[in-house]
Amino acid sequence: MHSQVLHFPQPDPAPQPQPIPHPVAPPPPPAGSPLPLPTVHVAPRWEYRHLERPLAELGALSPQEFDALGAEGWELAGVTNDSVTVHFFFKRPTT
Repeated sequence: MHSQVLHFPQPDPAPQPQPIPHPVAPPPPPAGSPLPLPTVHVAPRWEYRHLERPLAELGALSPQEFDALGAEGWELAGVTNDSVTVHFFFKRPTT
């Protein structure tokens, strides 16, 4: 009977922690130049409006109605129907 010895490579020793580099401050702006303004992200806030129209009557809004809503800042966000009524959903940012 012949036996075989298998040799597996030894794993590398545990990696050593590396120092964390510290950020470097940007150089100051040249003399007389305006400072950059900071940017702050603010999530938008919306208000919503729901209009319904019976399918049997007209179904859609007229161009004049869309123009009036647009002048008030409303944006059409969706349209759906339930076989009896057409539903229009509008949104606009709050101030």
